[in-house]
Amino acid sequence: QTKRMQEIPIVLFGKDYWTRVIDFQFLADEGVIADEHLDLISFAETPDEAWDIVARFHRRHRSESGDAVEPGGS
Repeated sequence: QTKRMQEIPIVLFGKDYWTRVIDFQFLADEGVIADEHLDLISFAETPDEAWDIVARFHRRHRSESGDAVEPGGS
């Protein structure tokens, strides 16, 4: 990663599918992605669950930085 982009949550639908298709821990072990970026990856089964993941991410980052915007807000 080049640190050129603000961190954003990555929400993948269908954990059973994605954990079979991509071994994210292996990618981190091989240096393809940074270990800390594994925390950006979440799995959801429903749109509501995905929204909760995104909202939690932005609440957490707003409290850390003081300037993040709530999703859907201005």
